[in-house]
Amino acid sequence: MEQLVINYDVVQGSGAEEVLRFAPVIQVRFCNEAKTEQVSFSIDYSLYKVIMAMKDGYCPTSQDRNVHADFSSGITALSELGTKKSRVYIIPKRTKENTKFLFEESDFGYSFREV
Repeated sequence: MEQLVINYDVVQGSGAEEVLRFAPVIQVRFCNEAKTEQVSFSIDYSLYKVIMAMKDGYCPTSQDRNVHADFSSGITALSELGTKKSRVYIIPKRTKENTKFLFEESDFGYSFREV
């Protein structure tokens, strides 16, 4: 388990007051909490329909994943913005207790504690 803190990154428009045409895709961009890394990808209408269906419980088919492979790679890149380089949660699977441990970078090197 990993804590993932991301922020959307707003791209300012051209500043023109008149819209001459609409783009067939929406470009979305996210950045990590420190705003040092960013990930962007495009969402077209067919991908939007799949995302809205997933919100309601739909499981994408292999054809959905193949058609929207760029989105899948964008989500993978988005998950890389997490804190796993400095913080890792460890959840034992073979115990009956509901314990969780945190291994993280600290001022004194690394710490390991139960949370």
